[in-house]
Amino acid sequence: MTLERGALLHKRYRIVEILGQGGMGTVYRAVDETTGVDVAVKENLFTTNEYARQFRLEAVILANLRHSNLPRVTDHFVIGDQGQYLVMDYIEGEDLRQRMERVGNITEDDAILIGAAICGALAYLHTRKPPILHRDLKPGNVKITPDGHIFLVDFGLAKVLQVKQARFWLHAPDHCKGIHPILAR
Repeated sequence: MTLERGALLHKRYRIVEILGQGGMGTVYRAVDETTGVDVAVKENLFTTNEYARQFRLEAVILANLRHSNLPRVTDHFVIGDQGQYLVMDYIEGEDLRQRMERVGNITEDDAILIGAAICGALAYLHTRKPPILHRDLKPGNVKITPDGHIFLVDFGLAKVLQVKQARFWLHAPDHCKGIHPILAR
């Protein structure tokens, strides 16, 4: 069910606009009526056990992360059979896909800045205990603010690796192609 502009969600979040829609739900810009701050509200319309489990996992993963290139999650709740909701920082700006459609190829300097920011976020995720894999790295999931700050977004496919999985994943030859053999150990 698409939320209407002006709707009050969970007695706290006033819907401003739809930011994006996908097969599993919608992302809205809203205002937190308690703080007056703009937030992003991600809605999961699929209430099956598996989708609900993955959505809760995304909420827990993000709520415990603190990195300058990752959004903060501030709330998570379920409204009956309507859906699950994840509230996080609203990141103003465009995604990398939109930027490339608008300007064509990005400059070498921009590629280095964006790559360094994403590598920093991924290094942070991969060094958590247990490690976290984003699993959906693409231009549409890289947000760029008007002042040029880079964020890695959309953890809907993220996976928390258990110790045995992490050892296999980090040592599997097909996951280490192009990586210096010492770094692949």
